[in-house]
Amino acid sequence: MASKPTPLPLLSTIAVLAAPAISQSGVSWNLLSGVQSPPVRAYFAMATDHARAQVAMFGGLLNNGFLGDTWTWDGSAWTAASPTQSPSARYRHAMAFDPVNAKMLLFGGYDTGSDNLQDTWLFDGVDWQQVAPSTSPPGRTDHAMASDLVRQRVVLFGGFRPTSGRLGDTWEWDGTTWSQRSAVGPTPRYDAMMVYDLARAETVLHGGYVATSVHQVDTWVWDGTSWTERTPAHFPPSRGSAAIAFDLARNLAVVSGGYRGGGNSSNVLLDTWEWDGVDWVETTPLRESAHWYAHGLAYDPVRGRTIAFCGSRNYSLLPVTSEYGAYGVAPVLTPNGSGCPGSTGVPLVFVNQFTSPWIGDKWNVEVRNVPAGGIPVLAIGLAATSVPIPGTTGCTQLTTAEAPVLLQAVNGTGRWVQYLPGDPALVGVSLHYQGVVLQAGSSNALDIAVSAGLQATMGMW
Repeated sequence: MASKPTPLPLLSTIAVLAAPAISQSGVSWNLLSGVQSPPVRAYFAMATDHARAQVAMFGGLLNNGFLGDTWTWDGSAWTAASPTQSPSARYRHAMAFDPVNAKMLLFGGYDTGSDNLQDTWLFDGVDWQQVAPSTSPPGRTDHAMASDLVRQRVVLFGGFRPTSGRLGDTWEWDGTTWSQRSAVGPTPRYDAMMVYDLARAETVLHGGYVATSVHQVDTWVWDGTSWTERTPAHFPPSRGSAAIAFDLARNLAVVSGGYRGGGNSSNVLLDTWEWDGVDWVETTPLRESAHWYAHGLAYDPVRGRTIAFCGSRNYSLLPVTSEYGAYGVAPVLTPNGSGCPGSTGVPLVFVNQFTSPWIGDKWNVEVRNVPAGGIPVLAIGLAATSVPIPGTTGCTQLTTAEAPVLLQAVNGTGRWVQYLPGDPALVGVSLHYQGVVLQAGSSNALDIAVSAGLQATMGMW
């Protein structure tokens, strides 16, 4: 059981310790710890609702069952919507923002009654409304949709239809009806990635499943009249079940994750790529993504960063939300010293590999390797120290421990979720952590075990 996130009172005493300004240095993924998650799922639709400054999500697949729930993300929390009417539960559908109606647009997918859904729905942040356009694309799954904010259109391309196979048609929604556009363009495909590049006023399409076990690596742009293939010097390796979003803060398209040749761990892709209108560039994030494939990606206008939800890792769907973007100052984690053992060995202060101590965010620290009956304490201090602990041999106090936190151990681990205030004066300031286990089955008179120390220096997005 996690302890309740709480600001540390001692942080107010170090707010005057301003760190020197450092120029923007890179990009990172960051797990948003402490966020209550919607139910996990795969092959769902998620997109930015520009009218309400939020992200909307609908449907998906869970354990071979279809989901029909609607969720919104406001930059800090997921909220389940309670619409009076809603599209049928489905997966492999697509969703994009309708700039004419200022609502979310959903089309197609697969449900229990049909493998070629052809319905069109609008969501206003509260309720869904099915619309009856005079013309419509044929029903399909695994198609791509993007919101052309300049031309006030939603662009749809490709997909899959059992009676027709892979599709290569282009359609546009004008707020009232669908119209089929140019028949010349990318080869027929499904599971392609498509997003609107607002900086260059064009829709970008990359990849897609074009033949048995073949995912394409080509890049195309749609200007509202015709498709043009681009020839970048670099491009992401072929993949399926990846995700794409446009980072409005940095004017770049972002692609993350996916798999090739099957979803097993040896074929999973953990990379992140960015499209700048000319070339694809692979980034080296400070923290890697927690989302491997079959996840959702959308721009969060509140946080000003791209967020990801769910996804599969090692055949398990993850109930997590992460963010991605450029940071100004990197957080740093530095271990120091050594610990002394209890009955199950030396305790470990562990930081989730997908989280970092960013100011203004929650992050989590764990005390691991706690024996049955042991009581974990996380000692948090403003400075490092190195003082032998009386009554023990080889046990050293490594933090000044102004704020000891008693944790509850579950399966040998005590977890602390910590909120770091968003005060820029805290950037570059360090907190020092050490795990202490009481009733540890130790040979010393105090019956304690302690971990090595960990210095966490706070960074800023």
